[in-house]
Amino acid sequence: MLHKNIINNLYLYPPRQYDEGVNTFTHALLVETKSTDASHDIVEATLNFNLGLVMLEKARGREDDEEDNIIKRMNESNIIRQFLKTANSMPLEFDVDQPLVVYIAALHNIGRMYFRDSNYVQAVDVYSRAHGILMIKLQLLNEEWASKKCTLNRCDMIRETLIITAATLNCIAVCRCRHRNEDTFPSSETLSLLTTALFIHERIDSDHPSLRRATATMLNNVGRIKFQTNDFAGALAVYIDTVDIRCAVLGPGHLDVAITRFNMAEAYFYLGHDIKAIDNYEKYLAITSCKLGEDHEDVANVLMTIGESYRDTGYIERASYFMNRAVHSCISAFGRIHESLSFLYHELGQLALTANDHGRATVFFEAGLDVERKLEGPDKDNRIAVSLALLGDASILIGKRSTALTYYREALDMIYTSKGPCEEGANMLNNIANIHEQEQEYALAEEDLEEALRILTDSCGRCTLRVAFNLYTLGLVQSKQHKYIMASESFLESWKIRLDVPEVTDRQISNACYNVAGIYVKLCNFKKALHFYRESLSLERKIELEHHNQHQSISSVSRPSRPHHGRNHQSTVPRTHRLSTIIQIASICLQIDDIEDALHYYLDAMKLCFAYDDHTFVQQDIGTIQRGIDACYKGRILKYVNESCKTNGIFNCASAA
Repeated sequence: MLHKNIINNLYLYPPRQYDEGVNTFTHALLVETKSTDASHDIVEATLNFNLGLVMLEKARGREDDEEDNIIKRMNESNIIRQFLKTANSMPLEFDVDQPLVVYIAALHNIGRMYFRDSNYVQAVDVYSRAHGILMIKLQLLNEEWASKKCTLNRCDMIRETLIITAATLNCIAVCRCRHRNEDTFPSSETLSLLTTALFIHERIDSDHPSLRRATATMLNNVGRIKFQTNDFAGALAVYIDTVDIRCAVLGPGHLDVAITRFNMAEAYFYLGHDIKAIDNYEKYLAITSCKLGEDHEDVANVLMTIGESYRDTGYIERASYFMNRAVHSCISAFGRIHESLSFLYHELGQLALTANDHGRATVFFEAGLDVERKLEGPDKDNRIAVSLALLGDASILIGKRSTALTYYREALDMIYTSKGPCEEGANMLNNIANIHEQEQEYALAEEDLEEALRILTDSCGRCTLRVAFNLYTLGLVQSKQHKYIMASESFLESWKIRLDVPEVTDRQISNACYNVAGIYVKLCNFKKALHFYRESLSLERKIELEHHNQHQSISSVSRPSRPHHGRNHQSTVPRTHRLSTIIQIASICLQIDDIEDALHYYLDAMKLCFAYDDHTFVQQDIGTIQRGIDACYKGRILKYVNESCKTNGIFNCASAA
């Protein structure tokens, strides 16, 4: 029989706390009166240990009191010293009959105090000291076993010592795992400690509920280490075994089952199984909301997690439901002024925007801003700036430009105050410029865009896509003010930057060429305009060819080939970029009297229009093209008449016509 007192002291855990296996020896010990060392007072050691437990419980009762940190530290030091009275009174030499549980218990309580204080290195040292004592005791017992003098009582002692050893190894592993430093505590060694502890439990082969619970605890810790080393599949397999044992021993509604469900959800998430992750998050929620209540911080946090998971998988209504629940839970758990509440209001605002409920989004963003203004912290100005920017975006969507402008300007002031001129400030200036442009206040928009350009150039250099996009917008605003030379300079520089940026796409370069060509048309420089339009057209054809080849490749993989009947229709999605560019080239050719080229491009454009099943979206283009073709034919006839007049004389013009 295993000693009942030992098992209860090892595996009796405080309520409302997830089991990691470090809450060992939390009950007072009975005095061991049998001692082989007459000079050593085992009674005093046990009394000192029990007194330490009383001091520890008294300190825990004051944890919620607003005591001075210095006083708390002094109390902790006094408790540790009290336990050390027991631990340090252990005899330097002992035989197999020497009771050692009280000394191991004292070391475990010291280790747990260091653990609770996040002093994991010292905790490992203390637990390792206990492990060393246990190894000596096991060696003595092994020698007695080898001499075949081992009685039934000795067998129980061996089993008890092994149980305590397994619990100690688990405590060391948990502290190492929490430290999360591979250089100090390699994960492979930590995993080996738990493997040894599990092997001990297999050898004991006891069906005692506390031991089975401890086995599940160790398995759960193995899963955590595998998870930390990115072995998510391995962690999941261990968690599944853990939850089976915990459900059998503790019942499906226990908190230890809940935390394993949560761990399973995390593993599923990193393995890309979002639906299974959400399912296990919700099982964790079902247990914790029942056991801890909706006002508990763990419940609030998992509600947020579930809401985010549904958001990421596109279930907007479910995401909103859980985040709204999380708001009420957070208010109860953390109060009305907490960063989690601000986060939730922002998330709910974004979800409302996704659902096109712009008014509701504004309400959430305003609530988030109200929380941010009352929160303190080193990044307060930056957080408020983000909230103001979100409100500005939402105000734009509901048509309140003046309100948006007020929010953006306040956000800009906050950014300048907290960070000075930076990329975030440039973004805000672009937002302000966009409003000025919509209000046709082009001079103000140009001024904001030029300041944003200076900031971006100073912060990240000239040759970036951000700068290129800013120059493009600046060129548009300058063009609307008929500042065509300045606009051409902005567009040309944007084009040159895009050519030098590795991550630029052909579409972006094509757009830049198109804009440059358009501004050259305004400047009546048709030669350069044609050059850039043709560059744009070449890139558009390349893009469409790549898209066509990719579509063909996907089609051949996704379905078997089958015979086609009738003509092969193109996609009904218009090639608006290529069509527009061809029409522009044809128009310029017509203006410079290159009638044959103009007619060639107009006919190409018409063929492109009629290649689609649905002509409704190109009706306006068809009209433009038809007028261009008519103009080309008229121009061709007029040219022929003029040439005939020159060749045959004026009197033959009528007959020639």
